[in-house]
Amino acid sequence: MPARVGAAFAALVFAVHPLRVESVAWITERRDVLSGLFFLLSILFYLRATDGGGFIRGRWRTASLLAFAGAFLSKSIVMTLPGVLLLLDVYPLRRLRLGWRALLLEKWPYAAITAAGAVVAMLALRIGASASAWSQTGMGARVGVVAYAFWFYPSRWVWPAGLSPLYELPPRVDLGQGRFLGPLVALFAVTASSSPMTATAISRGSALPWWRAARSGRCFAPRAQAGSAGRP
Repeated sequence: MPARVGAAFAALVFAVHPLRVESVAWITERRDVLSGLFFLLSILFYLRATDGGGFIRGRWRTASLLAFAGAFLSKSIVMTLPGVLLLLDVYPLRRLRLGWRALLLEKWPYAAITAAGAVVAMLALRIGASASAWSQTGMGARVGVVAYAFWFYPSRWVWPAGLSPLYELPPRVDLGQGRFLGPLVALFAVTASSSPMTATAISRGSALPWWRAARSGRCFAPRAQAGSAGRP
């Protein structure tokens, strides 16, 4: 019962929070809902496939892979699913007794879908001219934008003020600027301080490792004319 109450509360917050206006009301952002649905279905089917305690196989594995493919067709950010499944293998499934090699080999179909989807996503970005070239936005600028996003979007989640459908990227991203250097230092500090506690967090069922794994897919492809839309 508590799990159902928590799920209902999360769905309610998703529906009414200002950052989710696009996903709830805009047809162009229905991909958020679709990708989330297939992402969670893939995990659910994976959990069903591991009920026996051994290696995943059979119809539940096939259903999980099909759901993952559906999620990828909806939105490429779901490419982090194989990493999330490995975390689930650690806890709560406790499948490490099967060995890391076996667990990694077990994920090769997911990795194949991820690789194919990543290639298609990058080609689509280039054809649509919605991603800047490395010559325009180098590694340093991309790292700065990613670090800034890790602070910006959670802060807007807590205090949703000054929102906009799109956030323009500045003409020049300099890691020496406070708005990029500060979040970058904070991101390294939080990562360094939380890494020793990751095993403890996993063993206690904390959502932080899974959240970090799932969010790591939003990385080095900033838009040519605008930043991400007003959503985390």
